[in-house]
Amino acid sequence: MVILHKTVLGNGLRVVVCQVPYIQTVTAGIWVNQGGKDEDESNNGISHLIEHLIFTPKNAHVELANLFQDLNEKGALINASTGKEFTQFYICAMKENLLSMLKALFLTFKDTSRITPKLVNKEKKIVLHELQQYYRSSRIVHELFSQSLWGESSLGNIVIGKEEIVSGLEYPTIMNQVRKEYISDNFLLCIVGNVNVDTTMTLVEEIFGPLEATVRNKEDYTVELQPNIIVTPTEMGKIQFIVGVEGVDYYDPDKYPLTIINKVLGGGLNSRLMQEVREKRGLVYDISTYKTVYKNSGAFACKSTCNQTDFDKVLELVLNEFAEMRDNYINDNELESAKQMERTEILMTFEHSFNQFKMIGRAAILGRDFSIDDYIRRIQNVSKEDVQRVARKIFQTERLAFSCIGKIDTEKLFKNLHFD
Repeated sequence: MVILHKTVLGNGLRVVVCQVPYIQTVTAGIWVNQGGKDEDESNNGISHLIEHLIFTPKNAHVELANLFQDLNEKGALINASTGKEFTQFYICAMKENLLSMLKALFLTFKDTSRITPKLVNKEKKIVLHELQQYYRSSRIVHELFSQSLWGESSLGNIVIGKEEIVSGLEYPTIMNQVRKEYISDNFLLCIVGNVNVDTTMTLVEEIFGPLEATVRNKEDYTVELQPNIIVTPTEMGKIQFIVGVEGVDYYDPDKYPLTIINKVLGGGLNSRLMQEVREKRGLVYDISTYKTVYKNSGAFACKSTCNQTDFDKVLELVLNEFAEMRDNYINDNELESAKQMERTEILMTFEHSFNQFKMIGRAAILGRDFSIDDYIRRIQNVSKEDVQRVARKIFQTERLAFSCIGKIDTEKLFKNLHFD
């Protein structure tokens, strides 16, 4: 039986422990309420840079460096990531390593004096290499789509940052941000795996209890919807594009019908878009849809790559399928197949402690509990009427946004980017 335990330590640190007896690994990590949403044009990319500076085991003091080395030798996976809303620092290992994992996480945040001007200059070079590589990859089209939907602020900020801004970030500015954001009141500790709740909480209180109590009272971020078109021209003869709409936020129960819409339109070989665009017409190799839900907004979009000469037709087919979903009920077979696909995928995902850490931790830092049984129940309860109602809500011309890498006729795009 899965057991979920939540508490708040005296220093303000929120703690979530999820005992999952059927998996052998444990993932423990810190969620920080800091990401791209908290930046502006003066410091865009600072959250990602700080992630690098904090989680650099080779630059740690002796005790922390030894813990990381020991964990690595025992097969632990140690990593960190920065997103639009949060930054995560996590360790995944066998359950007998839990004590070392918690000590390493504590020491990582306890003493940030190891972040020196020399380390900042070194890590900044590494981040700039990563940034340059990222901007040359097709992954940038996702960030461009965020900007096409939300503008160049808040959720529209490019998480990895911009070269001219990151290169100009100075040591005092960085450390001021660390002191302000990397505090107990802005953290959530999440532990998921085959652990005993009582024993784990005893360890947590012993190890993290000494963490300094600091109150942040952080204001919520705002989102301004600014649907637009962003085109990055190239001469490669291919168009990599994303077209989509504002979706729903994390708290909106309509995210469950939207999950079904996602599966029906772009979830695998039997999806409508794959059948219409690839199988019937051979216009693309791959085409899919995805949904993203944030605290204060969300997105639903289609992503694909096609020949420049086929772009107009592919875009037309995508928008037609969006409109068809809006105007007509899906059939019973599609509904049931989408539910079973989502059920299978979520159950497969939950067989690893790290995936549970991501879902349970994100829910907790957003003030919710995540239960796989509840999630499956809500998916199973989605009706055809729910699907069409949500499709009618989101598939509106005024909510459309578009981004692409490639050479297109923007004047024609403006004329074609709409629902009939």
